[in-house]
Amino acid sequence: MPNPLGPHGRCDGAGGARPPRPVVHHSHKKDEILEALWTMREDGSESLGDLAALVATTRLEEIIGEMVAAGTVVRDKDNLSLTASGETRAREIIRRHRLAERLFHDVFGLSEAQWEASACSFEHILDVTVVEAVCTFLGHPSVCPHEKPIPPGRCCRDARRPTEPLVIPLTSLKVGGDAKIIYIAPRTKSRLSRLSSFGVIPGSNIHLLQRHPSYVIRIDQTNVALEGDVARDIFVRPDNSHTH
Repeated sequence: MPNPLGPHGRCDGAGGARPPRPVVHHSHKKDEILEALWTMREDGSESLGDLAALVATTRLEEIIGEMVAAGTVVRDKDNLSLTASGETRAREIIRRHRLAERLFHDVFGLSEAQWEASACSFEHILDVTVVEAVCTFLGHPSVCPHEKPIPPGRCCRDARRPTEPLVIPLTSLKVGGDAKIIYIAPRTKSRLSRLSSFGVIPGSNIHLLQRHPSYVIRIDQTNVALEGDVARDIFVRPDNSHTH
């Protein structure tokens, strides 16, 4: 099966098996068209031919007709553009998709094929509350992994100043900082077992003593030295309530 995923923060095809209910699939296809029109506009195109190359369906003309009637797109011969309502819907889809890409790429370290497929699914199911939480968690990123802009949300506009992600790699914690381990993404199971034996587990509170020549953290009354590649696999939430 050809890869339906595109490199510009969008889903360029059916994205998997057809759902059992055609109505749901049709709704998703309209979202896919709105998403494609947004990204085409970023590349300077409104061509129906370019849209047909991006959206895999034999019913493109029929669906576009329905969207024109619904007032989400305007058609001028072989050119298509978003209406105000279509723009609003496309913006929401693009925002969810590109934030999902950042989440899977930055936090979970997935390959591009993996996080593109997941982002295509998440863009249809994340509600506003979850999207805002993900955006805040990531520190209100402005671009996706492809360097395409992420439309800002209310949480971004409400932020009075640039913010740091809520969860960061241990390597980004400042010396003297306190934090709680949120999760660990080790390269191997043996590494996870070794860390666990030292009490380096999710939920543990740590204090960073030094960064060079190795990272040294204090857990309870125990000091643990970690190599840089190990420290990068440990993600923590800094405690800014007090400093040493």
